[in-house]
Amino acid sequence: AATADWYRNHTSIAAFTGQSVPAILTGRFRPAGDTGGVSADDDKNIFTLLGGAYEVHGREAITRMCPDELCPRPSSPGLAPLLGDAVETWTGGQSEQEEFDLPGALGEDRYDQAERWIAGQDLSGSRPQMMVHHIVLPHNPWYVTPDGEPYEAAEDLPVGSYGLGWTESGRAVGRQRHLLQLQAADALLGQTFESLDAAGLFDDALIVVTADHGEAFQAGELMRGLSAANAAAVMWTPLFVKAPGQTEARVDDAN
Repeated sequence: AATADWYRNHTSIAAFTGQSVPAILTGRFRPAGDTGGVSADDDKNIFTLLGGAYEVHGREAITRMCPDELCPRPSSPGLAPLLGDAVETWTGGQSEQEEFDLPGALGEDRYDQAERWIAGQDLSGSRPQMMVHHIVLPHNPWYVTPDGEPYEAAEDLPVGSYGLGWTESGRAVGRQRHLLQLQAADALLGQTFESLDAAGLFDDALIVVTADHGEAFQAGELMRGLSAANAAAVMWTPLFVKAPGQTEARVDDAN
């Protein structure tokens, strides 16, 4: 923020990642009614635009817009882990108090995965470097502390959520847990900046930091579904852009 333009009136176009991230990476709205499936225009994106001239470092948590030839992906573990989880849940059940234990993008190892990826990028190549990193933090379920350590919530913790909305009970606790994960995301951003600085790239880099949607913490309102009461929390998202060589902050209130 000290060396970038802050666009305070930047707004999301959708409340869900499957719609909003493709719009960020392509610069185009999704077709009306599209709930996040693959669009015919998705192959025209920042990866395919710059992939020929730049060395691509891409990690997408939800979408799959970077072609395999530019962003090789590890082989899938197959159905075995999924079947194992299904059998365990079928035979052992699941209590109402049990925290989410989701695999992949929403798993409790989200921070560790992102940290390992940042540390594993070699930015010393002769070609220009392009890094695109989508981190699903501070997205719920919330169980990560500011240094990335996961925690197990107490059984009597007031949850306060119903479906995709909030009751008064537990709403404040939910926001506090969200803010802990926000600090974890900030730590990962700092590690990214350190890696760029160590490679001598930070000052000359174009850096964009943004989010695909917001989250509301208001009783009787949806977490993400848009209403007049929660619009400010759901629609307005951070957007910081540091130009190459920029050393001073600027605020832009344009829409």
